[in-house]
Amino acid sequence: MWRWVSGVSSWLWARPGGRAIIALVSVLSLTFVLLLYRYNAAPTTVYAADLHEAAARVAAHAPAHSGRVARADGPDLRPLYVHYVRFRPDDGNLTFRFLDYLSVMSAVQRLQPDGIFVHGDFEPIGMYWDMLTKKGHIQHRPRSAPTAAGQRMGKPKELGWKEHAADMVKLDVLLEYGGVAVDFDVFFVRGGRIRDILRRWRAITCYGDEDGYNIGFIAGWPDAALLYAWRRSYQDIYVKDWNFNQAFVSKYLSVLYREETYVANHVCNNPHPYNLAVYFHQHQKINWTNSLAIHSYERHGGVPVHSPDDLYTPGQRLTTHKELLLYIHENRTLPPYWEAFNDEMDPLTDKLKPRNRR
Repeated sequence: MWRWVSGVSSWLWARPGGRAIIALVSVLSLTFVLLLYRYNAAPTTVYAADLHEAAARVAAHAPAHSGRVARADGPDLRPLYVHYVRFRPDDGNLTFRFLDYLSVMSAVQRLQPDGIFVHGDFEPIGMYWDMLTKKGHIQHRPRSAPTAAGQRMGKPKELGWKEHAADMVKLDVLLEYGGVAVDFDVFFVRGGRIRDILRRWRAITCYGDEDGYNIGFIAGWPDAALLYAWRRSYQDIYVKDWNFNQAFVSKYLSVLYREETYVANHVCNNPHPYNLAVYFHQHQKINWTNSLAIHSYERHGGVPVHSPDDLYTPGQRLTTHKELLLYIHENRTLPPYWEAFNDEMDPLTDKLKPRNRR
């Protein structure tokens, strides 16, 4: 069935007006998913006029290009940026932490981007922020936090979680600048592979599990239809649920726009958030040195790292968590990349793609 849909989509994309039809069908399909979700989760009234208006807006403004990026013989001349988003915390602590510093340094060492930005409504403070800014590694870009996800009958639709404001801005900055948008508990590993993927694909989404994907690590270019449709979902079909827009919608759109989207495994589920002990308390249970990056879910790990001293505590055994951080702090050389490593997921089957079919 999906192969038939893919063939029809490719045929439409090449025809005048076909892209608008695809965009319209995408939004209507998402609307159908939303209706099913809300029917099972929280009954509500959905007005057909609003859905029709949302579909019309997407069809009118969807990017003009789709499909894979043509790989050039020479280097990609587009600048590659790394984006973090942080808004003023409830406790008022503006200090840039040691782990934040290590995340940025992993980007500097492994990805070597053209710029690293923190977007938010305050500029961080502290010794680690000063160390990075003095070396020109990072810049603050002022940006206010969204307070609503679009409007409903002329009234703002309140956000269910403050983190959703950061998720929306991640998509905004990718649509504006392109690049990679990550949380501060993401540590880059194989930056060269990220660059290579972005030379061939318009977007990268982060596989979580069979239920949904993760917005802690996303990448793409401003002309990626997936990024545009994903951002519009917050405005047109936002749900006050932790996972719906950031996890379920991104998975669904990765299926619809799979010709332009690389779905990366072993980043947002390595460790899986439901089994963090193998990462924070054990060693050599996770193959992390071949992953594009590692989303570590630091705040759930229960192993605080406030300074370099915490990486060298006498008498404590080495864990994968500390090993990865030591590689960054000491700027160690990674072991040779395992060429047989496979991290490309098929969003249709939730299985790794056979390497000979890429």
